Amino acid sequence: MPLPYERWFEREGEKGKRQLALLRLLGFFDRPASQGCLSALRKAPTIPGLTEPLVDLARREWALVARRLEEIDLLTVQVDGSLDAHPLLREYFGQRLRDTQPEAWKAGHQRLFEHLCETTKEGNEPTLEELQPLYQAVAHGCQAGLQHWRRVKGFTGTGSSVAGKPTALENSARSVPTWEPSLASSRPRGAASRPCSRKATKPGC
Repeated sequence: MPLPYERWFEREGEKGKRQLALLRLLGFFDRPASQGCLSALRKAPTIPGLTEPLVDLARREWALVARRLEEIDLLTVQVDGSLDAHPLLREYFGQRLRDTQPEAWKAGHQRLFEHLCETTKEGNEPTLEELQPLYQAVAHGCQAGLQHWRRVKGFTGTGSSVAGKPTALENSARSVPTWEPSLASSRPRGAASRPCSRKATKPGC
């Protein structure tokens, strides 16, 4: 059932639609959402039924939308520009999007997965800090249904980096204890898969 202020936003015309769309985007996260991740979600092409009010919005207009929501205590703008909301509010919008628009839910998580994989520069000997975005990518890939995402990225399971060493992305996936990227190939026939985990390890996207 929609919250009362959802209906209020919908009656407020284009400005209200933008504010409601931003709150819905925060449902993709279990932590403050970085500028980079939010930009990835609202770039063209649109995610149907979700990002139409926000696609290619000018920086000033985007800032006004966030400021208005901060003024009415529905989100917080962090020092680094990331946006956050109360965990229950994020959970509400995430669950509602997953239940009512499952295709938009998967499309958004897939876009975040691709953004984090493409923009993370972990180097040859990455630190745990440098690998954090890739751990987050695994969680978003799980929500998008990309259980075989190594194949999507061209990985064969033996590594595909310079000098034949496994990539840091593969290593990070192997070390996540609550999710197995290659479910079909690694678990016995008939065995149940383990649930996806979205535990936050540190603030960020």
